[in-house]
Amino acid sequence: MDKIFLISCDKLKTWKIFLLLAMVNILQMYLTDQFFFTHRVFYYLYQDRMTTNQIQSYIYGIRDFSLIKYLTAPLLLLIRIFFVTMLLQFFLIAFFFVEVNTKKVFRLVTIATFILIIANLVQTAWYFYLTVRDITEKTLLVIPGSLASFLNLHNLSKASVFCFSQINFFELFWVIIISIGLYMGGEMKSSKAYTATACTWILIFISQWVALTFMERLTN
Repeated sequence: MDKIFLISCDKLKTWKIFLLLAMVNILQMYLTDQFFFTHRVFYYLYQDRMTTNQIQSYIYGIRDFSLIKYLTAPLLLLIRIFFVTMLLQFFLIAFFFVEVNTKKVFRLVTIATFILIIANLVQTAWYFYLTVRDITEKTLLVIPGSLASFLNLHNLSKASVFCFSQINFFELFWVIIISIGLYMGGEMKSSKAYTATACTWILIFISQWVALTFMERLTN
């Protein structure tokens, strides 16, 4: 299935794939903002820490920032893909002595990122099944079917909930798609491709956990 997905993308130029990815990403953000994050949700999330006027001002501030968020989303997505590309290239060269064309790696990472955007869409759809009482800052971080969805969130930090949510089938497919793309090109064996991609994912996972834990402790 993953091979068919990669082959079907061969006829599209990389910039077209990225443009489609960026559009789907913005669509997911828009649907979440417009149809889920209503005034009622904001009031329920922050009523213990803010007054009604403060919550109202906060909502208006977020709405004013929305246009900037949508405009900068493609740039942030591009930076994210480029960072992963460089990190994967580092593992390939430093540990496996394999040099793959950077454009090809960038294209593979871009295609695989569709899986992560789909995960975000599934998460957005899951929001609508939550009752207002179930909505907390932690539950909004959970991706359905992830490790976090089977844990007691009460005893976990928000950084831990976010990171445990990254352990899911979508992330696994991300690793598989990139690995298949690497060894289909004939530059390396499948074992090296999977190992390099898995190491990249693990390093990203650890970096996110450390950074988010530091930020959470700093804000608290």
